[in-house]
Amino acid sequence: MEAAKVTFARRIAIGAIAASLVPLLFAALIFANLKEGTRKLEQVLLAQKALVLTGLLERLVIDMETGVRGFRITGEEAFLEPYNEAAAQYPKVFSSLHAVLGSREERELLGEIRKGVERWRTDLVEPRIAAIRASPPVAMERGILLPALPEPLDMEAGKEQMDALRAKFDALGSRQRERGETL
Repeated sequence: MEAAKVTFARRIAIGAIAASLVPLLFAALIFANLKEGTRKLEQVLLAQKALVLTGLLERLVIDMETGVRGFRITGEEAFLEPYNEAAAQYPKVFSSLHAVLGSREERELLGEIRKGVERWRTDLVEPRIAAIRASPPVAMERGILLPALPEPLDMEAGKEQMDALRAKFDALGSRQRERGETL
């Protein structure tokens, strides 16, 4: 009879241990799911932040272009304010965006954008501003006379560079949206 009591006692002990482990197992599964959900949420938020920063960076480039166009037409320094403000904000936004990009391909596209913006500013914008300051538009009775700029500084040259930059921004945004959809 003593052997039956031990066996019965063991069974009760094993049952009690198993019953207490079930809630612990469920708690562990819940914790793992929460942890995975948190990780995915962080990735989604990071992808959204990258998309917002990409849009902001593109907006800054457009503001620079707008300022230069306004200055070309008027010759008034006040029209360069959008250009100057955007140019001042650009490095910080660029660095923030670079820090949150998810893939090597996205960082390469951003590097191409940076090079394109630097080339546009160095080869076209800064010389154009200097040329306009040297020979500003003249107000006439029937409108404004825009002195000719040297051919390399003509607006058509800038259009080609801006079109290339827009294409790079579009490609970067597409990559980011694709990544966000896979999360």
